[in-house]
Amino acid sequence: MKTHPFYIDAPDFDENETLSLQLHVLCDTLNQMGYEAYVGASCVKLNGRLWTPRLTPQVQAAHYKAGKVPVTVTGRTNTSRDNALDIGVLAHLTPEGRWKNGQEVLEGQICLSIPQAEAGEHCLGLRLPYADPELFQPAEAQPQSGANRPQLVYAEKFRAQGGKLRPEHANATDISPSSRTPLTPQERARLFQQAQCLYVYEMGAVVTEARLCGCPVVYVSNDVTLATSPQGIWNNEGTCRDFLPAPGSEDAAALQRGVASFRQRYLELFEHSAQSIDDFAQQAHALADALANSPDHVDKGWAPDVLDTLQEWITDKKDRAQYAEAAKYRRIQSQYKTWRKRSSLREIDAQVYAEHVSQGKASRPAVIIYSDGEDMESIARTLDSLGQSLWQPAALMVVAPFACPVPPEELGDQFQWIQHNGQALPQGWLATDGMPAWCLLVDAGVTLEPNATIEFALAMQSDQTLLAYCDDDTEAPGGAIPHFKPDLNVEWLRCFNYLGGAVAVDTRLWSQSTGNDRFDGTYRLALRL
Repeated sequence: MKTHPFYIDAPDFDENETLSLQLHVLCDTLNQMGYEAYVGASCVKLNGRLWTPRLTPQVQAAHYKAGKVPVTVTGRTNTSRDNALDIGVLAHLTPEGRWKNGQEVLEGQICLSIPQAEAGEHCLGLRLPYADPELFQPAEAQPQSGANRPQLVYAEKFRAQGGKLRPEHANATDISPSSRTPLTPQERARLFQQAQCLYVYEMGAVVTEARLCGCPVVYVSNDVTLATSPQGIWNNEGTCRDFLPAPGSEDAAALQRGVASFRQRYLELFEHSAQSIDDFAQQAHALADALANSPDHVDKGWAPDVLDTLQEWITDKKDRAQYAEAAKYRRIQSQYKTWRKRSSLREIDAQVYAEHVSQGKASRPAVIIYSDGEDMESIARTLDSLGQSLWQPAALMVVAPFACPVPPEELGDQFQWIQHNGQALPQGWLATDGMPAWCLLVDAGVTLEPNATIEFALAMQSDQTLLAYCDDDTEAPGGAIPHFKPDLNVEWLRCFNYLGGAVAVDTRLWSQSTGNDRFDGTYRLALRL
């Protein structure tokens, strides 16, 4: 069985960020267990005491060429994730003290899934310690009496955002990294063991470390970093709000009992953490194996955007040009999809169109749908899209090599079905009497945007305009590919028919044109104009 690598989408190492600590510790633990684990390249700050190698493109390329499927572990949201790691099997981590259906769940959780696969998530408990209880433990010797013991304060983010400590905390020892030379874990443990309490202006791993050492924690309410009170047993046991209870009081005794209870709870929760991590690794490997052996996943979970960055190492030189061309179209498809979302019709567009209509700037067309094959579905797709149009035609005609599938009288007076049986229609088949001044010619199978007919109507309002065409797109694997066209370019038009599948023409001019019984006649007409 291949050993699939673990890619840990970890933020920069921060000793007071629980998620950062857990992800870095997870990478270190997996490597210690004999698995292959890396932190992402976007992680700049590492901890030299942990086994957390940084992922490089060369390492990724080696994994891809070896047929390995990465297991990407993240605890971040979709918007903040390292997109270069959004590949393979996805494992999303939720730390301890999470809430589910209004209930606090102390055990952490990790959910395994395969992006873009029909199967849902498979979630299992993960006990991932982030503070070493053998280092952070109460002092062996009983410390001096409470009144003479030092008080500590932690306010790193609070002060970074312009906050000022309360006057009563001015004499407390500030252990925030920016206020002094950063402390080692051993130095923090010794301070916690001797301290009367720790005042914290923000949540963080120090809250856990202090309680493990027998040091009560006092949350200092503020509007900057602690606007809402922490919830649940995990964050509140062995803590109090704003003020430390008077020594010898019942509240002080209850606080100390809470500190001892939290340490016992922590030890019980993480007693079998190594087995929990190994169980997760085994199940993640099973999913990665299934993905590696699946015929439905050509690239085995490797995202095209990621493979684009690895071409220097995974593709032969003779194939790079072909791959670069495919990569170009994938980027275009992605950008076009975003552009379409941003340029969708809005209420103001409908108001503008209504104003044009009220001013008489838009006339209704005759729509002629041309079909050269025995494909009723193509005609149906075009008709369906026309039914969603903001500007309905005055007349509708279908020119096809087969008979109308329904009795013509059921279609109404404004609908005609012309059957040509593969032969040229006689000259003058398209009568102009009673026809609108312009007509919209559509190749069967082309779908029209809701505002297409009104835009064509506005383009054809001038008597000088004889023919108009529009931008379009073509469906392809991975999404539509746009075709943005220039103004009339005769030289290019002679080399390439860029008119597309929907063309508006002057009705009288079209009725007199050769080949007007086929859609291809639009190209001949354009070359003659």
